[in-house]
Amino acid sequence: MKYRYHRVGFTAVELIAVIVAIGALFSTLFPTLFNTPKTRATQCMSNLRQLTIAALMYAQEHDEAMPGADWAKEMRSDFRDTDILICSEAKGNVAAQGEDAPVNYGYNGMLVKTNGKGMELGDISGDPTNMLMLSDAAPVKTIKAPGVIGGTFGRTDNVVEVAYRHTGKAIMGFLDGHVESSAAEPDRRDYRIRVNHAYANRLVLDNIPNYGSCLTTPVEVADPLGPCMVGGDFCTIPVLRAVADVLNRKLADGHENSITYGTFAGELADEYRTGAVAEATIVDSRVICGIGSDVPSPGMVAIARDAVVVIKNRSNKNVVPANMTSEEVRTYWAKPTGHTITYGPASGTRAFFYQKIGLTTTFDDSKATQVENEYAMVRMVANDPEAIGYCSAAFVDPEQVEIIAVDGISFPNPDPKANNADKYLWPTAAPITAYPYMRTLYAGASAEATEGAKDFMAKLPAVLKAVQSGPLFRTSYFLP
Repeated sequence: MKYRYHRVGFTAVELIAVIVAIGALFSTLFPTLFNTPKTRATQCMSNLRQLTIAALMYAQEHDEAMPGADWAKEMRSDFRDTDILICSEAKGNVAAQGEDAPVNYGYNGMLVKTNGKGMELGDISGDPTNMLMLSDAAPVKTIKAPGVIGGTFGRTDNVVEVAYRHTGKAIMGFLDGHVESSAAEPDRRDYRIRVNHAYANRLVLDNIPNYGSCLTTPVEVADPLGPCMVGGDFCTIPVLRAVADVLNRKLADGHENSITYGTFAGELADEYRTGAVAEATIVDSRVICGIGSDVPSPGMVAIARDAVVVIKNRSNKNVVPANMTSEEVRTYWAKPTGHTITYGPASGTRAFFYQKIGLTTTFDDSKATQVENEYAMVRMVANDPEAIGYCSAAFVDPEQVEIIAVDGISFPNPDPKANNADKYLWPTAAPITAYPYMRTLYAGASAEATEGAKDFMAKLPAVLKAVQSGPLFRTSYFLP
């Protein structure tokens, strides 16, 4: 008996035909079935992950220097496809439109020096997992988020801000290479918010010591200054260093800066207040100073307004209250203990604060713990659950300490003059009532100062105007 066998499979040609047909159908349906907000966010995270890795590769290839203002153009050799510069959720709202490619992402301007070049990794301290490098961004007419630089190949003069386009979230790439998303928040001055803290709050905390970074107003400076030193009260140093960074930027790489920095625990500022600034031992090296007091000497220039805030340890909610009256604040320093933190007698911040709470500068506070500067103050309060201290608001690290509300006024306080859209942005002009302890910061040089110091003071007003458009005055200080 013979059996007939029937073929039940496909031939190779038939199989290929079926695969082609299914592939064509799948390619037609894929955008509809899989082009969802979630998949677009996943693609954006992939883009930013590749870009952050490309930036780190760039640093390895350029003596540890990060990309600068032309970041997208500089990194071009470290990624294959310019499509990673385009976020699929942007829907044509690109951060800039250049000749070669649009860019939907913004770069952390804190990493860019005043000469447009990137910072060296060795100069960046702190935790890289909390330092933002890149994020979703979109164009704006006036910058509302500090330190965000857009860019295309050959063009970097656009102004951008963080864009929350992924169902209310922004994708962000960090300095350690990891990527995450963060939801938008109404109060853009609150540093406990992830984006604000990652982009802005690393400058005066000295994690990114690049005070003249991300200036939006170009400054043309003639010849570099002669040698001089910037010093004085600690609270003024970021502003004066930002000015010095601008004045130094025309120097060649590797050149010893004409302007150097030093902090003198208020000694020079104290000399200004007592009229003894003409002493040769002072003017030889300490020729420019900033003082943290509302009592300037003739010839000094107002450089910023600042708030002195009262701070407590974050970990213990019960020992020191989060809300106090002015009188309750006074009692802590009128009867100090080892948990009451203050500065040394030469500090302008100490003199200003004591005057505000009704104590004299000669008040016997020997039972209090003295610290040298704002950094030391924050660390001391952060390490002592019972501690209470005070410092310039610019140096407050919200991960370590908490600002106490005084007389019912918290800090930062919403700008009462702003419209609803901008109400919670950092105001450039702070009303006196914004916080109980507001002050003006000043800078000046003595008559016997070096030519470099005199030239510094002559150029200060014009350069200061440019510095005021940068991140320091959008995150830490107010206009004078």
